[in-house]
Amino acid sequence: MGQERAPVLDAIEEFREAGMYSFALPGDRLGAGVDDRTAAVLSRDVFAADVITAKKHASDAEQLYAAAVGARDAVFTTCGSSISIHVAMLTVTGVGRRRHRGARA
Repeated sequence: MGQERAPVLDAIEEFREAGMYSFALPGDRLGAGVDDRTAAVLSRDVFAADVITAKKHASDAEQLYAAAVGARDAVFTTCGSSISIHVAMLTVTGVGRRRHRGARA
């Protein structure tokens, strides 16, 4: 897979060009729900990229990113910060390892 590819951006671009609409979260509704101050600073176009529609292409993008940085795997989070924190903690501690209060390292 060539590094010149951008699967998620391609999917978002296709979505926007097709004039489709998403009923998924987030509530910014392709930029329509963004307040005027935020839109003035960031542009409504930033929020018009409803990434939920591009999720099926995320695995290709993750493979490209991992190859670019020399990692075995990469995981993109496209949801809230809680899941990102969980992923970070599992990355540091490892899946299935549990520490109890008072346990020694």
